[in-house]
Amino acid sequence: PTKKKKLNLGVQTVDSKVASSTLIICPLSVMSIWVSQLEEHTITGSLKVYLYHGPDRTTKATELGSYDIVLTTYTILASEGTNDKSPIQKVNWFRVVLDEAHLIKNPNARMTQAVVNLQAERRWAVTGTPIQNSVKDLLSLMMFLKLQPLDEKSFWNRTIQRPVLLGDASGFMRLQVLNLKPYISTCHFKIDFISNVYAFIHQLH
Repeated sequence: PTKKKKLNLGVQTVDSKVASSTLIICPLSVMSIWVSQLEEHTITGSLKVYLYHGPDRTTKATELGSYDIVLTTYTILASEGTNDKSPIQKVNWFRVVLDEAHLIKNPNARMTQAVVNLQAERRWAVTGTPIQNSVKDLLSLMMFLKLQPLDEKSFWNRTIQRPVLLGDASGFMRLQVLNLKPYISTCHFKIDFISNVYAFIHQLH
């Protein structure tokens, strides 16, 4: 069985209530890459990192909040769901980063609901393929990023999903206004996207 691991990248302790920790969610297959990149590109001892994975992972939210970075997987999130007893759901994270964010494409999936339910001051979605099968794939990303009103299913269906399915040119034009791909994996996402959302809403009027 996988044991919990602590990387000796620092000793800083942070109160989880202050929301100073970053949670990174990724597929298990790339977790080791995150670990190696952190070790390679940070100063030894500057960060305190925890792998929230395996049967021996901590059950204490306060412990998770004491790390600078917590790494976990989508599978772990799905297994714990939105349960209030889940320590990962109790932390008010400073930042939540989704690597391979397109994996939450089904808005009704338990994994997606768990990710959307996370408390965070900042939300980053990193993906090279925001749309894999249909426009509906983007709804989950809007829900995670809390980008109103696009995170509301009824609004999304009425203004984008349904028009696109019906072949209405207005639906495709609205997608073009959003112009997601260049922004979804950059640090300028929020500013750029918000300006595009305003343009999107203005177009509806």
